[in-house]
Amino acid sequence: MTKYTKNKIPLSKFKEEEKAILKTEGCFNEEIYTKLPNLLKDGCDILQEATEKEVFLIGGLAVASGLIPNVSGSYDGRTVYPHLYCYILANYGVGKGALHFARKLGQSVHKEKLEEYRAFKELYDEDIAKLKKGDTPPAEPTQSMLYIPANNSKSGFLELLHNNNDNGIIFETEGDTIANAMKQEHGNYSDILRKAFHHESIAFYRRTGKEFIDIENPKLAAVLSSTPDQMKGLIPTIENGLFSRFLYYTLQGNNDFRDVFDKSKSAYPEAFSRISDRFKTLYNNLFGRESDIEIELTESQKEQFLKVFREWKKECRKHLQDDLTGTVNRLGLICFRICIIFTILRESEKRDFAVDEKIFCDDLDFQNAIEIVGILKTNVLEVYFKMPKPTSSKNQTHGKDKSILKKRAIELKSQGMSWGEMSLILRVSKSTIRGWVNKKG
Repeated sequence: MTKYTKNKIPLSKFKEEEKAILKTEGCFNEEIYTKLPNLLKDGCDILQEATEKEVFLIGGLAVASGLIPNVSGSYDGRTVYPHLYCYILANYGVGKGALHFARKLGQSVHKEKLEEYRAFKELYDEDIAKLKKGDTPPAEPTQSMLYIPANNSKSGFLELLHNNNDNGIIFETEGDTIANAMKQEHGNYSDILRKAFHHESIAFYRRTGKEFIDIENPKLAAVLSSTPDQMKGLIPTIENGLFSRFLYYTLQGNNDFRDVFDKSKSAYPEAFSRISDRFKTLYNNLFGRESDIEIELTESQKEQFLKVFREWKKECRKHLQDDLTGTVNRLGLICFRICIIFTILRESEKRDFAVDEKIFCDDLDFQNAIEIVGILKTNVLEVYFKMPKPTSSKNQTHGKDKSILKKRAIELKSQGMSWGEMSLILRVSKSTIRGWVNKKG
């Protein structure tokens, strides 16, 4: 299996023969799972197939990010929260089922919120039935839930987010659902997703109660899954602001027909229900806090973090297109958020967070976060090169100017780059590039 490095963009991974190995054996090595905090590690240990573990882990990271309220860190001079957006890309019928178990992590919290609302609604209905003429009606309870439906109007989405203390998770495994909602006159909340990623304030007017609502600090996590074609309905081009806000994972599937009668898998639902209950305990411990628990990197971790992402950005500008540098910036923020998630999950094994304090990230969790993001960066690049590029983009690979392409090909070859790597960067066939380089103009 291809070996990954942390400090360089591993463009060779896009060679077709290596890509086949990568997707058959899985992106992550086993060591990544052994280093996870128990709440995620236990879920990965239950699953048997490599791709199941990966799909669960990536989706589970985003769900977990929405299950740790009142936890934050300081990044680039701003307070940020752990909430992540992830996108699983796969063709029809290609084993995205493990996402169901990622969703299961928040099911106990979601169910508890719905049951609380039903209980309050029953009391409200009883009070309304007892009202006498002239009595002031009681305030109607607000509908609260963890998982906010993607098939929603813009105002409905914001109202549910507001009702849940400005927190929520979108979890949608059919890309058409959210893409179709976005096409509706009152359903396009793409701007909300972009703003919420950075916790930027969102204001809306609730006509029912004639209220102006200002969500000052939205905290939203998202797990989306679709085919590549469906994704284009939501994120049509790389210039769409949503593209760089997601962590991507591309699933190619397995040539084997899985054992659909494997009885050991019948134990999965109950096992994940128990993990979900553990997440509910953590959520409830954190939800009642009046102040945030602050997560911080150590000085040596900060130094390594800056070194890694500066190198990634430098190599992106040198070997790839400039419009990918923004994606590297966002990957840095995503990596920091994963550090927050890992830290609070690991600390939850030791304490109930009753005391205000600052918690430093463990080196084990820091290194694991860097490695996971480094590996998933190759998936971001793969998605990037398959996305439509706007014809007006200044960063498009030199248009049809063959003389510039030839010159660039010679430069890349002199740096020892393979034909496959050059083909990926220049988006020209390997045979054409060989001809240019060998003839030298």
